[in-house]
Amino acid sequence: MSSRHTAKSPARHLGMQKLLRPKRFSTELLQSDRQFEFWRKVMSPLFDVTPALPADGGFRASWRGFDLGVVQVAEFKSEPMRFVRNRLNADLAAKNWCLTIVKQGAIESRVGETRVEVVPGTILINSLAGSFSGATSRIECINLLLNRDFFFDMEEDIDALLNVRLEGPAARILSDFVLSSEKLFTALTISETSLWIETFSHLLGAVLRQPRKRPAFAQIPRDRVSIVLNYIRENLHSPALGAQSICNALRMSRRQLYYLLAPYGGVARLITRKRLVAACRALARSEDCRLISTVAYSLGFSDHAVFCKQFREEFGFSPSDARESSICGYLPRMAKPSSLAQWWSNSVASP
Repeated sequence: MSSRHTAKSPARHLGMQKLLRPKRFSTELLQSDRQFEFWRKVMSPLFDVTPALPADGGFRASWRGFDLGVVQVAEFKSEPMRFVRNRLNADLAAKNWCLTIVKQGAIESRVGETRVEVVPGTILINSLAGSFSGATSRIECINLLLNRDFFFDMEEDIDALLNVRLEGPAARILSDFVLSSEKLFTALTISETSLWIETFSHLLGAVLRQPRKRPAFAQIPRDRVSIVLNYIRENLHSPALGAQSICNALRMSRRQLYYLLAPYGGVARLITRKRLVAACRALARSEDCRLISTVAYSLGFSDHAVFCKQFREEFGFSPSDARESSICGYLPRMAKPSSLAQWWSNSVASP
């Protein structure tokens, strides 16, 4: 007698074989007099854009995006244009960096008085929390939106190299890897996305570790928010981490601390969020064989039941799901992905 209910394997339960579905748009589908205005709409969640040349005869541009959860991939082709980072969605955009790799053409990026030209074989990273502008030639490029929470262990190194052209052997290897992946994304199953992200993370780490002369502005002492965030990151394992321990260590008042971290949802929320992200990353690594409870305790969670409840509320799946899926090489997409993908998806709605 067969059972009416069959157990689902982790692979089937988590949609392991579902292909990544891109969002896409091309202005060539529109009449020439509507092309640039709709391209402006596509870019508007993050940038204000203007054509570098008269767009009376049309503006050929296309966009294709893939949502990998903690990384958003956006492929662009466009006519020459100028861009300025606008202040829309500033709070949520602050949680992301934008890593740019040029396939053809060139991009000039400006932060204050500093100008950097990005050409094929080089890489540029900017923070979407900051102000920057620039211009492009006729361009083909890939922008990767990197979630700060997921890449928290690289945060200080990345922030020290914003608007700096990264080049050399490691940068070329990372660039080649991303560009070669462009043809694979449409055939990539969701079960393979975590392997791609893990490989990308290792290559990015190699680029950041390359010895180089830091720019003058990178020598400016970090602001107080950065100091607090760095202290939290280095002490996530401590059960005693909290407002009082931070104030004692950094010699600031509770009022100052609460003011600094208010944009992050408060002290307790920020600490819990960073601990949960660190736990999710650990559970998704196939080489990390620790028990779920051990991972939780190592990150300052003293109550396993509370940890499991908060984990599910944050990501939409349980710690066991994350651990089981890592065996198959798949990190379930977070229930609350970067909304940048949602903004762009909405922008590419039918005109």
